[in-house]
Amino acid sequence: MVSSSGQFDLKSSFDVSYAPCDVKKWVSSKTGLQLVLINQLSPIVSGQFAVATEINNDSGVPHTLEHLVFGGSKNFPYKGLLDTLAKRLYSDTNAWTATDQTVYTLNTAGWEGFNKLLPAYLDHILNPTLTDELCYTEVYHVDGNAKDKGVVYSEMQGIQNSSWFLNFLQASRALYGADSPYSSETGGLMENLRTLTNHQIKDFHKSSYRPSNLCVIVSGSVNESELLQTMIDFDNNLPSLSTDTIFLQRPFHYPNVIIPLTKSIVQTVNFPDKDESMGELSLSWIIDDLSNTLARLATDFLFFYLSDSSVSLFYKNFIEIDDPLAADVDYSEDAFIQFAFQLVFTGVPTNKMQQLESQFFSVLKHHFTLQNFDLTRMRDLIEVKKLKYLFKSENSTSIICDTVVEDFLYGNQDCSDLKPWVDDLSEYQTLSSWSSTQWIDFAHDKIINNHSVLNLIVPSKDLYLKNKKDNKKLIQDRIGKLGQSGLDKLKEKLKNAEDKNNIPIPDELILKFGEPDPEKIQFIKTETISTIDDSLNDKESPTYNHIINDLPSNFPLKFHFENFKSNFVKISIIFSSVLIPLHLLPYLSIFEFIFASPVILEDGTHLPYELVVSELNKNFNSYEFNHSFNSFNEVIEIKFQFKKENYNKAIQWITNILWFTVFDESRIKVFLEKTLNNLPDCKRDGGLMLSFLYNKVSLTDRSLSKMISSINSEQKLRDVLQKLQDGEKSSVLNDLETIRKSLFTLNNMNIFISGSISTLKNPVSSWKALVNSSKSIQGEIGANYKVSRGIEFLSNIGKEGKSKAFIIPVPATESSYLQALYSGGPKDFNDEDIPAIYLASEYLQAVEGPFWKGVRGAGLAYGANIYHDLEMGHMVFSVYRASDSEKALKVAKEIVENIISGKTTLEPILIKAAMSSIVNTIATRSQNNYSAATQNYLNLFLKKRGHNYDHRLMKELSKVTIDQLICVYEKYFLPIFESKDGLVFLSCHPSQLDNLEKSLQENGYYVTIENSVGGEENDLLQKENDNASDDFSESESDEDEDGSDDE
Repeated sequence: MVSSSGQFDLKSSFDVSYAPCDVKKWVSSKTGLQLVLINQLSPIVSGQFAVATEINNDSGVPHTLEHLVFGGSKNFPYKGLLDTLAKRLYSDTNAWTATDQTVYTLNTAGWEGFNKLLPAYLDHILNPTLTDELCYTEVYHVDGNAKDKGVVYSEMQGIQNSSWFLNFLQASRALYGADSPYSSETGGLMENLRTLTNHQIKDFHKSSYRPSNLCVIVSGSVNESELLQTMIDFDNNLPSLSTDTIFLQRPFHYPNVIIPLTKSIVQTVNFPDKDESMGELSLSWIIDDLSNTLARLATDFLFFYLSDSSVSLFYKNFIEIDDPLAADVDYSEDAFIQFAFQLVFTGVPTNKMQQLESQFFSVLKHHFTLQNFDLTRMRDLIEVKKLKYLFKSENSTSIICDTVVEDFLYGNQDCSDLKPWVDDLSEYQTLSSWSSTQWIDFAHDKIINNHSVLNLIVPSKDLYLKNKKDNKKLIQDRIGKLGQSGLDKLKEKLKNAEDKNNIPIPDELILKFGEPDPEKIQFIKTETISTIDDSLNDKESPTYNHIINDLPSNFPLKFHFENFKSNFVKISIIFSSVLIPLHLLPYLSIFEFIFASPVILEDGTHLPYELVVSELNKNFNSYEFNHSFNSFNEVIEIKFQFKKENYNKAIQWITNILWFTVFDESRIKVFLEKTLNNLPDCKRDGGLMLSFLYNKVSLTDRSLSKMISSINSEQKLRDVLQKLQDGEKSSVLNDLETIRKSLFTLNNMNIFISGSISTLKNPVSSWKALVNSSKSIQGEIGANYKVSRGIEFLSNIGKEGKSKAFIIPVPATESSYLQALYSGGPKDFNDEDIPAIYLASEYLQAVEGPFWKGVRGAGLAYGANIYHDLEMGHMVFSVYRASDSEKALKVAKEIVENIISGKTTLEPILIKAAMSSIVNTIATRSQNNYSAATQNYLNLFLKKRGHNYDHRLMKELSKVTIDQLICVYEKYFLPIFESKDGLVFLSCHPSQLDNLEKSLQENGYYVTIENSVGGEENDLLQKENDNASDDFSESESDEDEDGSDDE
């Protein structure tokens, strides 16, 4: 074991008792720089480089500095160098800024690349260039059309007027005090970003970004000696601790950083929206010092107990009731020097906010008595939370990393808190032994009698109209003040800044870092055993023989197992949706309630829904009903995760859930009211509305992913609710039974089981009870049904649509979201063009690649991506949180055209970097046993790609030539941007509508405006050119942004 090394003194070292890892922490005696190593087997080596960042205003300095750090450093003064190197070294970089911290991340496939990049990354953090030109483009500027632009500005524009953002901002103001740094909006408010200077950012960096205020956290399969030597070499080039820096105030560690509330506060928070029917209600409390870890865990358990499911207090009193007061509830924590919790009710009818407010504390007081508090349920939930924690810790170091950051910010500086904060699970046992009286006293002390901030979060049409008017006036006043000559100067200033930012990086500087050996990456392997395709199996494997020997003859169920060492097992059952009658597809959303429904067993035993939920929570650490599996969006997945000892219980409960649940009229009404009350909140999300629009136009009514949308099927769900209210329950219940009998058949089950398979006593024959129950209900079994693909449900427009654009206005968002697509992409999972398309996509959308510089770097949008949606056969260009989506589309097209024409040359170094980036993606999606097992199942069973597909893909990528890349750009990418070949979908603020419509028409698109959502199909009203065709109407009678699917 390596202890202290050079100037790095080992301060803490321990094995984590509940996870396969160990932790070490060193501190440099020379600079105060902190280093933490979390050693855990993984193909991905991860870095989190944390800086404590404190600010007492809304300028956004911490956030803007986070962006500028990536623009070059003292030793590497080139914008884009860090990210270009990262891609070349199988890495990706990112960062986030929270209220009290800025954390830079580095995730690398393998240790070799990580070690090469680490010093350069740290140099960017501690010694950034912070040029005025970079600040101008990255943070904020006004373009030649008088519009607000900038990457950070676009990011904040997309969220500043949303209900959740305004809620948390105003709650923090009241909870911590207006003068507390914890009440600051470190992201930067738009009005402050307009006046922020680079000088302010430089001053903040000088005061906060010092070695003694930086903690370097590294996790994964790491060579410890090499890590220490790398850090010693880097540390030797940093200034030593001086008297001035030693006595600098530690951020947030001073009296009155939080001013305690002297009374509870109730306040109204308005947010702009035309729909004033539904709002939100939140409550916030400061609980205790962060060092009181027992109180912190107890508070988390308390809110979980109150809000986890249909049997919890909040659901039973506020949500799942006749005439509900809210659609949903959730809670979150602020882990500051004193920790706080916030509870948020969403989908609250604005005319019932006062009722929810008045009933909240009376319901709590009534419950937290010896007569009403449920100690047994609390103890069951503590065990559930512990299992969730153990499962996550077995597969990821993320929880431990979070705790290490908290220790860096708030723990004792002698590192004495690190081990107990990370490794001590005894508090679970302590809290499991608490009496009812202890829980009741705790709830009264920390919640009921504690001062709180209650926010009534109310939509306001007046505020929406005011903002719209103010924004228009801002542009008009700016144009009037600047005049055409002033605007021309701004255009020239932006061009000069972009030219300065995009100075070419010398090839020799990139090449001197070398290339890692991909053979050194420790990819995770799991063992496949299939009862579907015997050619996939290793016949000599003991696990294979264990399963085959347990397989009953002529067994109707088909299994795909992935075996590896684990304390847990996961079962996923995948059902094709095509067996469900077409007119009943919208009803399928009601099946989400299946885990919270009563059960009547075969022997007639009745289990009320409260007991069902209680038993599920007691035996499983998670259970889900999903409307997709990975990128397969036309299937249903039912998933259980549990301790391997509960395998037989899991099968029994799967049987109960599939065939013995009872569709209860009152429970269905509760679900429908909850769903419909949540719709106004959904319609405020620009990204979600873009997805709705794409599905509505591109898919037929046979598509699950279209019809499962409550926005799309709003009227049908309202009709079902009306039937129940009119006493017509029999037809509704019969429809649901029809869905059950159609969907949950043995020949429609594809069963995927991963985990500790070799330790299961009867991995196959244990399923006999389920088969027998099915036969007794449904009779004999037919031939197996194949898993359906999204491409089977494309509408005419989705299959071959062109020259059309569809826009949906979203009053609650300031940004726009765009998706342009071409329907002529490959559709076969083994198409020979896939490697070239994958490489071509990555080249364009890489950090500091062409789109990054041309779209994001110019301040046109927060993000721009291009990808092949293989499930749909679509080539897709997407823009996220855009300030100017029409220009982003134009710039992206020019970039692709210039590559094809030869005006822009493809750079071999960047091609290699794109290749390496794909290697990183492959390693990342298989970074633990369960994710590796899922990739095996996808490639072997669902996509029919055979063993070792990822390794074959990496070899094929290395063979792709520049000519092949240019060929796929012309064949598959350019048509995305050509109106004669492609489609465009847009969601935007209504004030942007006219300009976007005009621009698209001028570029040859027939424009359709979606004026309302959730009603009948004729809500799509066309505002087109005089010679517009009626092609769109054909799809009416006929019938995410994901990007995660590997090519």
